[in-house]
Amino acid sequence: MLFRALETFGFDYMTVIYLYFPEESEMQYHKIYSILRHPAYSGALFLCLGALIIQFTLYSISFYLILYIGMYIHIHFVEEKELIDRFGDSYREYRSQTPAFFVYPKRLGLFFKYLFGLT
Repeated sequence: MLFRALETFGFDYMTVIYLYFPEESEMQYHKIYSILRHPAYSGALFLCLGALIIQFTLYSISFYLILYIGMYIHIHFVEEKELIDRFGDSYREYRSQTPAFFVYPKRLGLFFKYLFGLT
């Protein structure tokens, strides 16, 4: 999923260049955003989840939990706060309808179509 996000959004967007040049940023309307709010972070979490399942040690569990909590805190207190300031109520509504990291079961078909490039 991380590679598919890079292919879709490009290197500039994925390296958050828009944070340094906010006047040049624009709203993104890719289909993946109807499924997940943060597809690149989700890809990183799934990669680490796979490593956790393979290793399944106390260290891998701890690393995954620290990564998940760290991402959640960063997104909640930094990124989404900025997005709410920038886009207002429309982003609040979008946030209430779209999960951050894990796909709703009813949208798994759309997710796999995106993941395998079928859309």
